[in-house]
Amino acid sequence: MNLNKLYKKAKEYKDTHDHCGAEPYLDYHKLFQSVENNRPGNILELGTGIGFTAIVMSLANPESLIDSLETNSKQILAAKKWTRELGITNVNFIQNDVHKVLPYLESDKYSFIFFDVYGPKERFLTDFERIMRPGGILYSVNAHLKSAEPEYFENLEKSISWEKLDEFNDTKIYRKLL
Repeated sequence: MNLNKLYKKAKEYKDTHDHCGAEPYLDYHKLFQSVENNRPGNILELGTGIGFTAIVMSLANPESLIDSLETNSKQILAAKKWTRELGITNVNFIQNDVHKVLPYLESDKYSFIFFDVYGPKERFLTDFERIMRPGGILYSVNAHLKSAEPEYFENLEKSISWEKLDEFNDTKIYRKLL
């Protein structure tokens, strides 16, 4: 599937539906490469939107099992419809709030987290460290938002548990070391 066409379709959907305020992730090519190169088994996506990034990650590694979490029921329905149309079956959509779900996720389950909910919060780091396998990749999007807590990134960068791999636009990427 052509990723540029997929992005265009996501953009058109966003622009024509009232319930979808978030722009599709602009650096989808880098996300695709990261998933394709790292071949994560279990992926956690926080912030499904209409399913664009879940689809990108699924196409990059169809063997991955993706848990995608979203609070907006209309966006979940759109994501389910779109993945069905594309024949994608490895995405499990969960409608719930990240604050309510993160503390209950299985320890050491995920080898890749795509975090694109809203501004990153420091309190999520404890859960990320618990649910992420050593060597796993954390894609943290929305560094530019006013709601992003500076302590979140400061603690990631000074932690002995995380190594910063890359930074571009509003995305910062880390590897869990321990």
